[in-house]
Order: sequence, then C-alpha cells, then structure tokens
Amino acid sequence: MPNFIPVDFDPFAEIREIEKITLTNEPQREIWLACVVGGAEANLSYNESVSLAIKGDLNFTFFKKAIDNLVLRHEALRSTISPNGETLITYKDFPVDLELADISGTDKQKELNASIKREINTPLDLQQGPLFKVFLHKTGKSEYEFTIIKHHIIGDGWSTGIILEDLSKMYNGYINNLDISLDDPPQLSDYALSQANFKTTHAFKQTEDYWLDLYKDNVPVMDMSTDNPRPATRTYKGNRFDYPLSKQFCRANKSHRCQKRQ
Repeated sequence: MPNFIPVDFDPFAEIREIEKITLTNEPQREIWLACVVGGAEANLSYNESVSLAIKGDLNFTFFKKAIDNLVLRHEALRSTISPNGETLITYKDFPVDLELADISGTDKQKELNASIKREINTPLDLQQGPLFKVFLHKTGKSEYEFTIIKHHIIGDGWSTGIILEDLSKMYNGYINNLDISLDDPPQLSDYALSQANFKTTHAFKQTEDYWLDLYKDNVPVMDMSTDNPRPATRTYKGNRFDYPLSKQFCRANKSHRCQKRQ
C-alpha cells in the first residue's frame, strides 16, 4: 500500500477567476507576433511609462483604493494574452502591488532614476501578467513620484491620459468623501468585437477590393536613404532620453498655440 503524506498545499489557490475571453484585435496580434519573433528586446520596446510629480499631502490608503478600483473599471488592466496571441483573457480581478518607497533620505533623484530604469527594463509577461504596474516613491516632505508602466498591447498614450484622469477623479472623491459618478468606459473587448464585425460588412469588402485592385499588378517598394545601413535582421535596441521642460516654456508654448488658433 502506498504511504501518502498530507501536504498543506492547494495547487489551485493562485488561479485567478476568468471574467471573459474575447478575440484580440489586429494591432494586438501584430505586437504579440513582434514580441514572439523579437524576444525580450522586442517585448521591452513596447513598455510604456509615465511619471508624475505629486506635491502635497497624499493619503496612501485612498490612493491604493483608487488604483484597485481603476483596475476593476478598465478590463485591459486585468487582462493577459493567450499563448497563441489570438484571445484576450480578462480576469474578474487582478490585484496590483503598490508600496510606498521612502527615498527622501537618499540621493533621491539617482535612486528614483535607477528604480524606474530597472522596472522599465523588466519584460512584462504577456501570458502571466500583469501588463500594468504602478510605483509610488516619497522623495521629500509632501513630495511624491508616481510611475505607471504598461505594455502597449493593452494601451497607448491616449488611454494613459484616460487612466490618469479616472485615477484623479476617484482619489479626490475618496479624500473628500464625495459620491463618485463616472460613465461606463469603452472596453478593449468592445473595440475588438466592433473590428471583427466590420470585417463582415459591405463597407469592409469595398475597402478591401479597392486596395487589392490598386496593387493587383505590383506593390511599389519604398527605398528611402538612411544615415546608416539597414541591418539584415530588425533589432529592437533603443534608449530613452528625458528632456525636462520648464513651466515658463510650457506656458509660453501653450499661449502661443492659443493665439495662433484665434
């Protein structure tokens, strides 16, 4: 008879509950394929980050609550990509780790830059997730630096603005004990569904026929001169350079644009 030894371990404890599974859209599949072919370098090239300097008292409890509800509000932030890149797997919840790192007593700018660089150079696992990370550093008395890192496969620069706007509204609502009323946001799966439905329409067929007819004989090759020879194999090696702009320059630029519009 086999001698079984009881083990206090639940192999299913870490399995997240799936809310829905939908088709990925065309841009997502292009990004997924690039990451598969290009490996870690390609994956890292799609990391997007935004950092905000926050001045004033910050209630960490309410800020964390706003982050948690932000993830519940936007399904892209709690989604991953299937191994074959064809489906978006959205979970009912995907807890986000957020800790307050106090670096006010150190060489804060050096420590902050090193921390952000370390995280932005860490690949996000498309299958396991999360594809969205947040970091909060205390850089001085009533001074904080908030950083968002997300993969381009679930969002772009425009969606970052929406995320930050929602985060601001929820945090200010919590801190001021106000009722929060936000319209239901468009979801990533809604866009994928509308894109899939469009392919079955007459308008799509007309568009497809136009381009097929235009290039039925040959497809022109664009041969643009470059300052360096194009490598035989595409690489994703890159770097980031930050150029801080003064408040005076931003105000002057904004004022100039407004005058031109008038």
